[in-house]
Amino acid sequence: MPSSLSVRGGASVPLTVYALRRDGFTNEITLALQDAPKGFKLTGAKVPANQDQVRLTLMAPPEPTEEPLRLALEGRASVQGHVVIRPAVPAEDMMQAFAYRHLVPATELDVVVSGRFMNRMPLKILSATPVKIPAGGTARVRVGAPSNAFADRFRLELNDPPEGITLGKVSPVSEGAEIELCSDVAKAKPGLKGNLIVNIMPGQALIAAKKNKKQANQMRPAVGTLPAIPFEVVQPLQQN
Repeated sequence: MPSSLSVRGGASVPLTVYALRRDGFTNEITLALQDAPKGFKLTGAKVPANQDQVRLTLMAPPEPTEEPLRLALEGRASVQGHVVIRPAVPAEDMMQAFAYRHLVPATELDVVVSGRFMNRMPLKILSATPVKIPAGGTARVRVGAPSNAFADRFRLELNDPPEGITLGKVSPVSEGAEIELCSDVAKAKPGLKGNLIVNIMPGQALIAAKKNKKQANQMRPAVGTLPAIPFEVVQPLQQN
């Protein structure tokens, strides 16, 4: 979910995939696009073992489309030594009777690609993934982007991260930017896995926040999303 998406050409948009596990099945599930048009790409496309959902990103091709495109996803997993493939059903997260939310199946997954987000180069995660974050420590991730884009025009913000994972310093580098990811040892335990979704925010919003914090909080739309960053919290290195 959601079952319909609008994304700028060359940019990424987040998706949430829910695994409806049955009969004690706990294995990892790998997600993939089915016969998608050229240029579409999933990042962070795995539901970790023993987890029921994952947030990932879909990258769109650079050229806009005149009509919505229909995409399809599938999940693959090993069950008793055999590969099992299941279609991913598009859905919407709906509220029922103002009490709880549930997933309502939709007919198809439609994607509209509008004008390009950045003309010079697509955004890419350059570091090896999953990024290993020591419990109670930090790890750094390099993002390929137009030079100084993050330093001069944008800032980054984690979108609904797991408890205990925060964004530290963001530094400009020759390829684009280097992101520091921080782990709270009391909240993010070794073995925690998933994807981090990072929003790209207008740089001027930070200046506005200093002048009028209330007004700035009401005007903070993200202008884009980085490709999902797969991560794993690991045991810190022992020092002699």
